[in-house]
Amino acid sequence: MKRNIIRKLFYFPLLVLFFSCEFEYENAIDTDNIDSDIYIETSGFISVNTVINYDEIEYQVLLKRKVGVSKKLVLGLDTNSQLIDEYNLTVENDYGQLENAYYSIPDSVVFSANSKETSFIIKMYPKALYSKAGSGLANNFILPLEISSVLEGKAMIEPAKCRVLVNLK
Repeated sequence: MKRNIIRKLFYFPLLVLFFSCEFEYENAIDTDNIDSDIYIETSGFISVNTVINYDEIEYQVLLKRKVGVSKKLVLGLDTNSQLIDEYNLTVENDYGQLENAYYSIPDSVVFSANSKETSFIIKMYPKALYSKAGSGLANNFILPLEISSVLEGKAMIEPAKCRVLVNLK
């Protein structure tokens, strides 16, 4: 009997201590709201070598992400003429924007669930461009692309890492 009383006296404070404490993680990870760090592997100014006689060439742009890999992510892809203006001021040149007739790009880029990288294809039409503009002027056009929006999923877009200027040479 004495032993039972001692046990109860011993376990009672432990139970009180256990149920009275509230435990909370200070740096809890909210897995539903993880932001992806997305970037174009080769961003900035890119010269694509081409042959004037080719009707069509393809250039592959590789995108990567560091976190948020377990979820599908769909990103919007657009052209942005302001990128050319900024680049012209930086390099003191007078590049123009490549007209829609001389390239085609997808509307969106998809990261599948559990993939760290994806790519998209830019189709360019050098024969048509060089026949209209001539070989001297054709090199003065840039295709300014950027990841402009998140269409599905959640991601943080860092503009400097999500832009590419493509130039046909």
